[in-house]
Amino acid sequence: MRVLQVMFGIFIGACIGASIQGMQGWYRIMVAGIFGGLALITLVLMGLLKLSEILWPKRDNWYATSSYPHEFPPDNPQIAINKNRREQWRSCDPQEEYAWFEVDMNKPRTIASIEFLADDHDIEKPKKWRMTFFRVDNNGLKQTLGRKDGEYNIFVRGRDIPNPIQWFKVEIKEIAEDMEANTNYAKQHGTKVHWTIALIRLKEYRFNMFGKRFCEHEL
Repeated sequence: MRVLQVMFGIFIGACIGASIQGMQGWYRIMVAGIFGGLALITLVLMGLLKLSEILWPKRDNWYATSSYPHEFPPDNPQIAINKNRREQWRSCDPQEEYAWFEVDMNKPRTIASIEFLADDHDIEKPKKWRMTFFRVDNNGLKQTLGRKDGEYNIFVRGRDIPNPIQWFKVEIKEIAEDMEANTNYAKQHGTKVHWTIALIRLKEYRFNMFGKRFCEHEL
């Protein structure tokens, strides 16, 4: 975008220069028309690029980490935010209290809502959880802004989010109950319940000349 802005300025300057300097007649009109046309084309490209950023927002190198040690594919936390809905992150060990999962959004953002979704087995999410929000303070240090406690569905929105934030972390306060041995889940995964994140749905506020709008990320 910055390159296009520079090109637009050069073409506009050249167009104005051709119009007011010592060129005469049709030659001046032709040169001014060429640079004016190039400026118009550049302006259209800038608009299309901006529209693409609105429709398909970039994630700017978001990064996920968790407290579970020795995690390798397919247990790598980054799987939870790779935008591939066929894959899901599953903790390498069963749920345990104070285990956590954190997402770094790379820069401060104004967030409307955050929702963690498990797979078809609702049991694969904590029974009780706490979400904590962070950003960088004036000294370049990670600053805690606030917390929100909840049960079962991991979902936070509105005034519970102290915007703007750069990190959000979910911590297990109470684990899901172990499954009975004769259930389908236990037969496939064992009686100990792991923590699964199939999708993180996040709504970000975007501000532009037309006001405030939502931008939805499905990680």
